[in-house]
Amino acid sequence: MSRADVLPDSYTLPIILKAVCQFFAVEMGRQLHSVAMRLGLVSNEFCESGLICLYSKAGEFETARKLFDENIERQLGSWNAIITGLSQGGRAKEVIATFIELKRWGFEPDGITMVSVTSACGSLGDLGLALQLHRLS
Repeated sequence: MSRADVLPDSYTLPIILKAVCQFFAVEMGRQLHSVAMRLGLVSNEFCESGLICLYSKAGEFETARKLFDENIERQLGSWNAIITGLSQGGRAKEVIATFIELKRWGFEPDGITMVSVTSACGSLGDLGLALQLHRLS
């Protein structure tokens, strides 16, 4: 695409980000982040989710969270990306706090959300919390 002077869009960029994420190609991901910024695609739900996933897998949770926090028009996919990234990174308390924040913003969690939240509760060894959070969903 690049050689043909074709710019990525909100369909192609998330696919490329997913591949970059699978190969832990963080530097290439940073370059794609710059491209997304230049093209105004960072706040696109699928692009943003891909970038959050990339930074989370790289252990750059602060960067992932900053990206998430900068989008005031976030969708459930972005919430799931940050919650899943934190959960997979062993940051269970942050998962719970983010889940509560998700509910305060008026979002309804889906199965993806609940798998990550339940996993975080398991990491904390708190079955009671898991049951309470399940009732909230």
